[in-house]
Amino acid sequence: MPNFLHFYSKQRSKKILNIAIPSGLNSLLDIINLSIDLMFIGVFGANAIVAVGVSLNYMMLAFAFTTIIFVGNSALVSRFLGANQRESANEVVLSLTFAAFCFSIPLCLLAFLCYDYFFSWIGISNEAKEIGSSYLGLTLFTIPLLLIKQVSISSFSAAGATKIPFFIKIFITLINPILKYIFIFGFLIIPEFGVIGAAIATLIINFIETLALFLYLLCYKKAQFL
Repeated sequence: MPNFLHFYSKQRSKKILNIAIPSGLNSLLDIINLSIDLMFIGVFGANAIVAVGVSLNYMMLAFAFTTIIFVGNSALVSRFLGANQRESANEVVLSLTFAAFCFSIPLCLLAFLCYDYFFSWIGISNEAKEIGSSYLGLTLFTIPLLLIKQVSISSFSAAGATKIPFFIKIFITLINPILKYIFIFGFLIIPEFGVIGAAIATLIINFIETLALFLYLLCYKKAQFL
């Protein structure tokens, strides 16, 4: 038992939790944002819920590629930062950002070509299929943003700065229901777009989050933290 306690460090555990908890809460906020989407879309009936739910499952296939980018970038950046080679870490981040964008183009095209087969394989109704096609027709354009966003998030994680993406995610979570409501149900000069409005708002929100993360990462790098 004393040998076991020898490896326990309150200070080390605190550092680990300071990094891990914001990252976990970040994922929780993603789930909350998806729940908000389904809550708003629920007023359009069961077919709309099925269409968006199946579409979100289809989008989850892209997360396999975002995970590859997250793990690869995080491993390389943390290794260079651990060796105090900040310039090399910066080169990895910038190179992988460009590579993620280039890779996202054929991935996005492939996603557009295959989603109709995915709907047929799932076996949803024609009405739900039509709604899902309209929704994915815009949502799939978020794939480049998702891949680039993962580069920034993994870079912050490698630097132990998981609170920065978390704080940005809090801001995104606050504006998400506002934008979704405006584009789904209409407000002032913006007409009611229905389910397509949810896709428009999703595209805008992902663009804002990706831009905020990338710009903050550049400032973070300029401040010599990364």
